[in-house]
Formats: sequence, structure tokens, C-alpha cells
Amino acid sequence: MKQSCEQTEEVVLASKQLTAMEEKVEAFKYSLLERIPQRHSLLCGRTCGLVWKLRSGKSIGRQDLVDNVKRIQMELGTLDYHTKELSENLTQLLCQFDTIESHGEEELKSKRKALVIDVQRLLNCADKWKQKNARLRKFGEALISQTQSVLVDPSKQEKKAYEYDTMEKPTCIDGNGLDTDSKLSQNLMQFSDFLHPKSERAQGESDLQTPLDELASYSTEHTTSNSDELASLPVWKPYYQIQQRDNGIVLKTSLRGVARKNVKVECFATGMVRISGFKLPNEKELALSNFCGAPTYGRFEIVEHFMSVCSQLSAWELRSNGTLDLYIPSSSAHPWTQNQYSPSSINIQCRV
Repeated sequence: MKQSCEQTEEVVLASKQLTAMEEKVEAFKYSLLERIPQRHSLLCGRTCGLVWKLRSGKSIGRQDLVDNVKRIQMELGTLDYHTKELSENLTQLLCQFDTIESHGEEELKSKRKALVIDVQRLLNCADKWKQKNARLRKFGEALISQTQSVLVDPSKQEKKAYEYDTMEKPTCIDGNGLDTDSKLSQNLMQFSDFLHPKSERAQGESDLQTPLDELASYSTEHTTSNSDELASLPVWKPYYQIQQRDNGIVLKTSLRGVARKNVKVECFATGMVRISGFKLPNEKELALSNFCGAPTYGRFEIVEHFMSVCSQLSAWELRSNGTLDLYIPSSSAHPWTQNQYSPSSINIQCRV
């Protein structure tokens, strides 16, 4: 009788231990299947968003920038450590099942076996997340280290931008033979005057008349120099989007700072649309391109193909804010295109 009572107490104790372990397994399962994937996705987005903000030059405070970088690095390390700790806890929990005996009870034996299988599956899942979070931490630290140049002192940044502008500005020579150093807009005007010299110069009371052949050769050289200048501009990719309407298609693109005369819109009967042109740089664009690492000016070209549209009836408008709207009506929007038919569609009855 005494032995049976002791065995009953051991069975009850083992059942309580298995119940406590089952609660731990459920907690680990919730962390591995819900919490860690959510934190992983969130940190991926925050890391890429911070790197995008650093590279795009968005206006945020220096102290806020430093705090954001430190916070992201700390959270990446915390997630990596938490996943490794969870894997170790699962290993310890798996070892604890060896200390629990079933005492001949089939219910305890089956329950312990099911929990062991669950823990082994969670261990495999934890190993996968441990590798993913380790790669995420390495990826985030590598990206952030590449953008550490943004965290320089503002005075050094301004000095660097000034040196870049000074190096990139064209040097113009005035009538006295001295180099002039003014704003970029004035330099561009002087450079344009240098490319377009006056054909008549006063020499005492007589004027020098330019022959027609010299004028023709100068015009050819001038056209060649302009084409060379445009070819030297970098390739710029402006943002654009396509909106589908009931009566056609609207293509919107941002061309802020581009003159209307420098934009060319071509629509072909095949449905191809091409928007090309160029944007000349200014002092702000040069500094911004140097800071971002990508050109914000230069030659651009947008090519799209549309089906079932009337390209010949398209219309475009360049607004004051720099937005270009190109409207291309669809074929079904015009009644004169609906009534057209091909001769092959006529059913002619033939008698033999």
C-alpha cells in the first residue's frame, strides 16, 4: 500500500512537470512562430528605410540621425542574441525530458513523446531563424557602415561641398586676361558668351566683316560643341507613373527645373511613346548630386508602349510645378474609331 501511494505521488509529480514543460513549449512556439518573424520583418524594413534616408539626403537632424543608427544597431544585436538564447533554452528543455519517467503510465509516455517531437521541431526552426537573424545583423551593419560618411561634421561637409563646386565650376577669362570667380549662373552665362563670340569687333573706326564661309564653318562648330556638351551630361532617370483612366492613359513625370524647350514628346502610331530631353545643372543640383551619389540632372529618356490607344491624338502639358502630364486617349473613347472595320471581317457568301 505504501509503495502504491509513493508511485502515485511520483506519477502526479511527473504529470505536473510535463504540464509546466508544455506551457514552456507553447511560449517558445509563440516566440518562434509569431514574435521573431514580426521583429525580423520590422527590422528589415527599418534598416533599409534608414539606409535609404541616409543615401537620399533627407533632411533629418544630426543627433536624431546618430540616435537612429545606434538604435538600429542595438536592436539588430538584441534580436540576434534573443534567437541564440531561445535555441539554448530549447536545448536545455529537451535535456530535461530525460529526467522525467513515465512510471509505466501510457498517458505520460505519449505526452512526453509528443512534447519531445515538438521541441525538436522548434529547435530546427530556431536554428533557421538564428541563421537568418545573423545574416540580417551582418547585412544591416554592412549597409550602415557604407553610409557612415553622412555622419561627418556639418562644417566639414560644407567645406567639402564648396571644394567640389570650386573644382566643377568652369573658368572664364575676361577681357583683361584674369580669371573670374563668381556664382555658377554667372559662369554659365560667361561660358556661353565665350562659346558665342561677337562676329564684329571695333578696330578704330572700321569694322571687320565676317565672310559667309566663316559664318558657315562657325555654325557647324557651334552645333558640334553643343552636341558634345549634351553628350557629356550624365544619364538622369526622373520619376514617372502611369495612370489608367476610363477614356485613356495618363503618364505623369516630374521634370522640375527642366525648360519646356528642352523637352521633346514623341507619339508613334505603333503605340510607342517617348519623352526625352535634358536638364542643365545649377549650384544646388551639383551639391545634391555629390551628396546623394546619383545625378539629379542630365539627359533623360522615357519610353513606354501602349496597346489600343490613339497616339496621334495625344496631348501633353508641362505645369509650373515641373509636372508633365501626357494624355493618350484609348481607341474605344472615340466613335469614329469604333465604326471602323477591316474588309476581312465582312462575311461574303460564295456560291459554287
